[in-house]
Amino acid sequence: MFHIDAARKEYWKIFVRQKTIRGFLVAVTLEILTFIKKITTKKEYLDTHCTYGGGQEISGTELKQIQNVFWNNISLFSWQNGDILVIDNYSVSHGRHPFTGPREIFVAWAD
Repeated sequence: MFHIDAARKEYWKIFVRQKTIRGFLVAVTLEILTFIKKITTKKEYLDTHCTYGGGQEISGTELKQIQNVFWNNISLFSWQNGDILVIDNYSVSHGRHPFTGPREIFVAWAD
């Protein structure tokens, strides 16, 4: 969800999980940048302004509930050389956590 608070809240969850200095610094930086953006820009002009279909604001509490649903249903795995993953973009939400090291990913789309 592209909500003004989404990135900073997600990175705090990532920091709690990974417990790295880098994760902490990213979370603190996003906290500061989000605060600055909120006090310098009207909500309706934010590029991440989220509302329901009727125009009602999505609150921070509701955002937290949505994020908790994602985190409570997350499936994590470690890629092995030669792994193939097939997903249905209409059925799942997908992404990745921060990582270090080399990687090479090929993507194909089909109807």
